[in-house]
Amino acid sequence: MKGRWIYAAAASLLGILTSFFHPAIAIVIFLLTFFLLKRNILSSYNAAIMIVIFLAFIMRSEFASEHNRTSLSGNESEFEVTMKESAKIDGDLLTVFIELADKKEKLAARYKIKSEAEKRPLQTTWEQV
Repeated sequence: MKGRWIYAAAASLLGILTSFFHPAIAIVIFLLTFFLLKRNILSSYNAAIMIVIFLAFIMRSEFASEHNRTSLSGNESEFEVTMKESAKIDGDLLTVFIELADKKEKLAARYKIKSEAEKRPLQTTWEQV
């Protein structure tokens, strides 16, 4: 598939889009493959690889959408958490990985720091932890 990786990338993207949006997108990959075969741009072997990549990404996306569920509704405002590692401050973004105490669900929490005055005490606190 030398020089044809753009087709593999397109197949993987269309596989993900098919999984998340509409199965009719699958028609696009088959039409694209047929077109490329008719124009002798892709060999049968490369087309088969493209279809396999497409199907693999559909299955991977379906698996991710089935198993990545949260027990949170989005309306919660207070949590009891356990911190598994210290927070990281990158510019004006504070990121910390936490686990909800009651549900045992792991989350990545992010907070945008509003000013340098707010950032200094946070840095001092997290350096001590």
